[in-house]
Amino acid sequence: QFFIFNLLQLTIYAYTSATPETALFNVRLNELCVGGRVEEAEHLLLNSLACTISMDGNNCLKLGKIVAVECSLDLKWHNVEPDITSFNTVMNGWTKHGRKQVRRRAEGLLKKLQMMSEISQQGDNDADFVGYTYPQPNEVSYNIALNGLAKGGAPERAEELLAQMEVSDQAWKNPTLISYNTCIDAWACSNSKHAHIKAGNIVKKMIRKGIEPNTITYSNMIRCYRPILAEVDDAAQQCEKILWTMKKKAKESSDPSKIAPNVVTYTSVIESFAKSKHPKAAKKADNLFREMLVDEDTPAPNLRTFRAIVNAWAKSYDLDAPKKIAEIIQLVEEKHASGHENMAPSVVLYAELANAWAKSKNPSKAKRAASILRKVTRVYQETGSAAMRPNVHLYHAVLNACSSCANSAYYDSQSQRDALKVAFAVFKNMEKQKYAVPDVSTYDLLFRAARNLLPIGGARNDVVIALFEKCKRDGFVGDHIVKLVKSCADEKTYSDMFACAIGEEDESCCKYGKKVVHLHKIPKDWRRKASDFNHSENRLI
Repeated sequence: QFFIFNLLQLTIYAYTSATPETALFNVRLNELCVGGRVEEAEHLLLNSLACTISMDGNNCLKLGKIVAVECSLDLKWHNVEPDITSFNTVMNGWTKHGRKQVRRRAEGLLKKLQMMSEISQQGDNDADFVGYTYPQPNEVSYNIALNGLAKGGAPERAEELLAQMEVSDQAWKNPTLISYNTCIDAWACSNSKHAHIKAGNIVKKMIRKGIEPNTITYSNMIRCYRPILAEVDDAAQQCEKILWTMKKKAKESSDPSKIAPNVVTYTSVIESFAKSKHPKAAKKADNLFREMLVDEDTPAPNLRTFRAIVNAWAKSYDLDAPKKIAEIIQLVEEKHASGHENMAPSVVLYAELANAWAKSKNPSKAKRAASILRKVTRVYQETGSAAMRPNVHLYHAVLNACSSCANSAYYDSQSQRDALKVAFAVFKNMEKQKYAVPDVSTYDLLFRAARNLLPIGGARNDVVIALFEKCKRDGFVGDHIVKLVKSCADEKTYSDMFACAIGEEDESCCKYGKKVVHLHKIPKDWRRKASDFNHSENRLI
């Protein structure tokens, strides 16, 4: 397969390269980039260019400074003349780098190309080389550089480069639909609250230049609203309006496929409603989801769509949310059972269902959440599917369902006792297995369960002490846990637990009759994993 891949690459590069040697050289560059060795590929490229300059018989100091590497190249590539495909290959390699900032290095290679192009076009004697034409940046080069800036989190620089392309008097430098879409994507990838405004301005420029937006354009615009969804009430509705615009344009277009909303578009709008604070956000998201299920003219939902609509219901406080989520999960299970391998349910969906139960006022919600955990554990043990392995989020959702059974108006004493039993059974289970290790949030929920489900007195104090001993052992006694323990235990129990850190009563606290814990005196071993611990010696609780 590797041989066939290289042969295919060689065939492609043979059509785009000046010589067979350059085609082989480009295949090697691509191999390095695909293997994650982009730094090595760039060094090989610039070394090859440096050797070409030095062999040309002229010093060409200007070009030599641009390359800025010594000619120390394997003899195999000594006579190779890099072309624009060589540069584009390495630039594209940088855009796929694992580190975000490093992806911007594609722009650095473009700048080298631009500088070489300017010098070679000046007609200086030392820039006239016999037998070799230095590579000139093309449309692909600019679009790759834009993509690198987009993925590298530099939307302002991407827009500056787009502006350079717009004012160029060379037709091949002028931005295309891909260029504009990439620049909008740059803003969509940023976390700027002005991204949607910037994207709207770019679309207006496109239309003025006679370039019609397509599905990707509008889908990227929808993504630009993400940073403001939780703050601006009508942001999700604006995303939905973009979807309507696409559907309207598709009906009027001679080629609807270019502008019709796809599954990514629909899913993005559903995700927008999931993050929105609109009171009817979940129902609006569900309407779009149902449209995808029944309307033949709309794309069928994928697993990401199902996760989005489940998330929308889970974040709502609708009384029917658990029922709706259960129906959606059942649909996913049926699709997977009927042969849709890409529709395998995951623990994420079940954790959302448990969260929905936690938000409900159902007296049996703790038991229902626990039954979800048992089901997921059973499926994982039977199938070994990594996607169904119970995680800490599912455990915490069950614990949250238990600790929130506090209001006596909704939960009788029996429901609260059952919730407490479930909470500690779940915690015991967490301690036994290895795939969901208790953390500070686990103890937070357990202390809340003790405070909310047990009356003040000896029983609660005993539970709090037992929990505190485990919390000390695991090293999570930070600021937050200290305050939580103070709200759970009576004064004497609290003072006994923190006897090593209790100091003289502060004058400002005497009137409340409370002991003062000096946080800096808490043993380091108790707080070794507490990320919220404040090391100031003046901190008192």
